[in-house]
Amino acid sequence: MRYSYISVFLEAIISILNHRGLMVLFSLTFLYKDISASWDEWWTYEGFSGANYWGLVNPEWSMCSSGKYQSPIDIELANLLHDPNLDPLKFESSALSRDVLLNDGHNLIIKTNVSQGNPSIFKLWGGPLSYNYSFYRLLLHFGSHEGIGSEHSINGISFPAEIQMFMYNSDIYSNHTIASNSMFGLVAISIFLKISNSTSPILQKLFKDIHKIEYKGMNVNLEDVNLKDLMTNNEEYITYSGSLPFPTCQESVIWLLLNKPLFVSVALMKSFRRLKRSNAGEPKISLENNFRPTTPSYNRDLRTNIKFKREDCGNLISSPAYKLNI
Repeated sequence: MRYSYISVFLEAIISILNHRGLMVLFSLTFLYKDISASWDEWWTYEGFSGANYWGLVNPEWSMCSSGKYQSPIDIELANLLHDPNLDPLKFESSALSRDVLLNDGHNLIIKTNVSQGNPSIFKLWGGPLSYNYSFYRLLLHFGSHEGIGSEHSINGISFPAEIQMFMYNSDIYSNHTIASNSMFGLVAISIFLKISNSTSPILQKLFKDIHKIEYKGMNVNLEDVNLKDLMTNNEEYITYSGSLPFPTCQESVIWLLLNKPLFVSVALMKSFRRLKRSNAGEPKISLENNFRPTTPSYNRDLRTNIKFKREDCGNLISSPAYKLNI
């Protein structure tokens, strides 16, 4: 409970300063040495430990506040640039082995265990990528109701959930930690989830034991799951340059938003919302709404190879009319 007390204490300080009209422009260094080892435990998606304060309280996370290439963003369809040179994405994949689905108190995640000899269960290349990228993490974001949950949005409209697959440049870097601080270091694939009467088979496999990981720190083994089944559409996508959507917010990520959703039932969404970000035996705090709000795009290029209905290739489309599945 120590970290929750720290969070409450720091929130009280910020509230007092804001009430007096002062700017929060310092990093609370008087506490930094004592809690620097626990920053990963401290941050959340709401309140004082939420995204609005990530870059203010920890100097190592300053990019979260000052960066101009942050993620997620709202995809404004009128600003999409059609790029006919964006080829289909290519990948190779093998079934998960010795991997787990974990409730880490921030997200539901899959992490590969390189130390156990399983570094490349999914490799990606092609499209806008000049290198090969190896999978290292999957995250699930979801909301408290069906109108929110995804991190990215399309014309201001959010989806109830979003899966993100993170990969690092394995041609140049030995691990994702080094790659995250480097140019062309990371790739993230975004797959939106839409409500349906039934759940996509890959999601059924992935989350069949979700009731066993209700609290933070709980995990279950994954069997008969292949991440290639998440690739709903490797031919059509939207791409832009951005960042990690969680601390430390490094701007080293090429984002790929697939133009086809996976489907999730209302029943499975309710199972997501029963998950907790607290430990067993502590006050129950829901894991829902674990998404960062959209950040300004600052006129970044948003490229797509989604087929337009008219010959506008290469030009900024003021009112695009094309097939968009997401």
